[in-house]
Amino acid sequence: MIRIDIKNISKKYDEKSVFDNLCESFEAGKVNVYMGPSGCGKTTLLNIIAGLSGAHDGRVVFTDEISGKEKTRKDIKFSMIFQEYRLCENMTTLSNVMFACKRKQKSHAMELLEELGLKECAYEPAGSLSGGMKARVAIARALIADYDVMLADEPFTGLDDTTKRSVMECFKKMTKDKTVILVTHSEDEKGFFDGEDK
Repeated sequence: MIRIDIKNISKKYDEKSVFDNLCESFEAGKVNVYMGPSGCGKTTLLNIIAGLSGAHDGRVVFTDEISGKEKTRKDIKFSMIFQEYRLCENMTTLSNVMFACKRKQKSHAMELLEELGLKECAYEPAGSLSGGMKARVAIARALIADYDVMLADEPFTGLDDTTKRSVMECFKKMTKDKTVILVTHSEDEKGFFDGEDK
C-alpha cells in the first residue's frame, strides 16, 4: 500500500498561481476524499501526482507502508478516472473495459459490467451510450486495471441518485485496501467514503 505526501508543491499557469507551497497527505489503503472549490487545482494536483503535469517547486513522495521505503513514480501502477471519460467511442463497451486488462479477464469484465448495470450494452459502441453510462464504463475500466494508486476526478458526476449509490458501493468494495484519491464537490460522497453515511 502506497502513502502519498505532497510537499510544498507550487504550480502556475501563465504566471497565475494554482497553488503555492501546498502540503497534503493521502493515507495508504483507503479512499481519500479531496474537496475544494472550482478552480482550486484539484485536477491539476491529480495530474502532478500521476506525472502527467509537472510542478514548479516541491515534490510528491510515495512511500510503501509495509517496507517504509520511498518509491519512485515509475515503480507505481496508476489507474485514473478522468472527468472527460476518454473512451474509444467506436469500440464496444466491453472492449473499452478490456483495454485495461488481460484478455483472460473477460468473464471478470462482464461481471463488473453487470454489477454496474451495463451488461445489456456490453457489445454496443461506447459512443452510442448516454453520459451516465459512459461515466460507468470509465469507472469499470479504471477498476479492472492492475493498480497501486487510483486517481478519480469527480467520477460519479452525472449519475442519478439510485445509480450513483450502487456504483459507489461497487467502487468502495473494489478499491478496498487500495490507495485512492477521490476528487469531489459532494458532501454526500465524502460522507459515504469517510464512513459517516447512514
